[in-house]
Amino acid sequence: MTNIAYDSANGSLSLFSNSSETLEISLEPFARVLELPQDIFENFAQASQGTWNESLGLLTYPRANPPNGNLTITLQNGYSTVIPASELFSLPRLYDSEGVYSISDPDHTIAEVENYTDPGYLPDWGIPFLTMNYMIVDYGKGIFQMAPAIRTDFGSEGGTLIKTLCTGLATTPTASPTPTGSVQPPPVVHQNHTGAIVGGAVGGVLGLALVAGLIFFILFKRKRPATTEAIPENGKSSRLSATTDTTRRDPSELPSPQPDQNVIVCHWFSAQTPGEQVRISLS
Repeated sequence: MTNIAYDSANGSLSLFSNSSETLEISLEPFARVLELPQDIFENFAQASQGTWNESLGLLTYPRANPPNGNLTITLQNGYSTVIPASELFSLPRLYDSEGVYSISDPDHTIAEVENYTDPGYLPDWGIPFLTMNYMIVDYGKGIFQMAPAIRTDFGSEGGTLIKTLCTGLATTPTASPTPTGSVQPPPVVHQNHTGAIVGGAVGGVLGLALVAGLIFFILFKRKRPATTEAIPENGKSSRLSATTDTTRRDPSELPSPQPDQNVIVCHWFSAQTPGEQVRISLS
């Protein structure tokens, strides 16, 4: 706060000792009063013409001549608010022997302002200030602001109705009236799933084609024709011959066949790779 002024019929009086003085406070919704440092409190007592009551620990005023001054509060960012006399001064109330909260002294009025002398903590400002102001906090943006409270006699308007606090917001379009007794069902929203269906079908076809190609490749590799003729080993004589691409074998190198026996060459010699063994069967 950069200034606290007491405004009355006698004029406006700043409660600060000089123009450079400032005051930091803590907003406490459960605090009943406004706490002021000792020097500012003494200036308030003098401006409002209050009398210190030792037993109550408060400033008191004759009920027949209550003060009518207001407090004008100015914050560092230029925000200004007024706390009227109706919030600053009230009748003293306490719980009586029967537990009823009632007026304890009908002859005096008290100030909802107390002196605060502990420099280790900030003074608390409660009900008188927050009755006239709203706290606006935007946690996402880290913004803390004050705004004037809406002070309306809602009882004279037919009850305690909730009022709009902000202006300039987008309004909800008013629906067209419907005939009495008829109810219009909510509109059905149809979503277009054509893209998803086509994408799924194409993906399925491509997947099947890949599987079919893989199966065909495996079967083709397994069914390649053999280059040799299977001959039973029983009663046959065999000879293994190592060949290379540069050393060719000729059927004349084989042992002379016996009468009525044919020589069967089971592999082409010219097609062998170096070091490969070729089996020749005679019958």
